[in-house]
Amino acid sequence: MELFPQALAGGLGSGCLYILVALGLSIILGVMKTVNFAHGEFVMLGAYFTFYFYSLTGMNYPVAFVLTLVTLFALGFGLEKAFFRPVRGNMLAGFILTLGFSILLLNLGFIVFGTKSRGISGVFPGMLELGSVHTSVEKVATAAIALGVMVALLYIMYRTKLGRSFRAVSQDSEAAQLQGVNIGNIHSFCLAISLALAGAAGALLGIIFNIYPTMGTRPTSLAFVIIVTGGLESIPGTILAALLVGLVESFVSLYVGGEVSWGAIFLMAFLMIVFRPRGLLGRDRGFLGRE
Repeated sequence: MELFPQALAGGLGSGCLYILVALGLSIILGVMKTVNFAHGEFVMLGAYFTFYFYSLTGMNYPVAFVLTLVTLFALGFGLEKAFFRPVRGNMLAGFILTLGFSILLLNLGFIVFGTKSRGISGVFPGMLELGSVHTSVEKVATAAIALGVMVALLYIMYRTKLGRSFRAVSQDSEAAQLQGVNIGNIHSFCLAISLALAGAAGALLGIIFNIYPTMGTRPTSLAFVIIVTGGLESIPGTILAALLVGLVESFVSLYVGGEVSWGAIFLMAFLMIVFRPRGLLGRDRGFLGRE
């Protein structure tokens, strides 16, 4: 029990980073009705872009972080117009397209970046001691930044015209189009925001973990578990499930063993599929958690 606060803090910190990865998948699934199998590779690109901006050009980390988000946002906007738009409405073609991007980017990652692990070091040095909780400044800082990005996204989704258009397209794209919503532009912004979130996750994960071409595989696998657990296309459910997955991972690692935590997380997802297919806050509540 003395280690309970430590596990709780660690789980919440990990959950904040998982939120960014999972939200990117949830948004593109809710609006574009596409599963992006290349999402992990865009997480990897975000980490490498930040590493090169910060470590090789001498930028301070906040500037490198923002520049990474802008780069991934622009990349998503361009990719939707060039590749996703021609296959809009064809789910199978979309699956093949994203799977192809995954294979292509992964191989390019090995060719361009190599197999040597890298890291973004020295950004937030030092340790913090809050009662019985001992943690690094970088873990607290990355969790805080992740929460800030999440709040900005929720503001866009709930308080702006773009967010209302996202919801309209998610519920009925034909009706939204009849009301004057430009479906193409909404899809472009959707993919751009999704990749920006992936880039933000990679930029933060690169501070805590090593950077290598396959680094996005684990967080993206967990992101799929999260959106199933929270409810497909439910952003509030995704946020809640990401924190839950982080806590399960932390507590199982502490009390049972790290090698068991992966299985425990997927067992939780399996039980959710069997006993509550709609998830914690599933589609019965509508996209963004509202009817």
